[in-house]
Amino acid sequence: MKILVVYYSRTGKTRNSAKLIAKKLNADIEEIIDLKKRKGIFGYIFGGYDAMKKSLTQIKKPLKNPSKYDLVVIGTPLWASTMAPAVRTYLKNYKIKKAALFYTAGGNGSEKAFEDMRETI
Repeated sequence: MKILVVYYSRTGKTRNSAKLIAKKLNADIEEIIDLKKRKGIFGYIFGGYDAMKKSLTQIKKPLKNPSKYDLVVIGTPLWASTMAPAVRTYLKNYKIKKAALFYTAGGNGSEKAFEDMRETI
């Protein structure tokens, strides 16, 4: 089975989890790059606001085509109890045959986030 792990990470926590998952699954890995600057306190605040509004953002075109994989594992940090805008944009723009989902969160998780991701796919 050909597997791709894609993820967005503002602080590195989701990146670390994605790398571990990719290694365990012997999968290819690719980071979703948000072209909007999300560093620092203002990046945190406006990122949460954009996530809450379910906004899309501009992302760098991925090098790997997810439609060429049997399984795409998608990782996101939780912002305002939902996925990051870069992940929402990726899911809206690219066809995925079969997906597995994971998120990282500093507080309590949210089943609502998985529902939102499933609906977007």
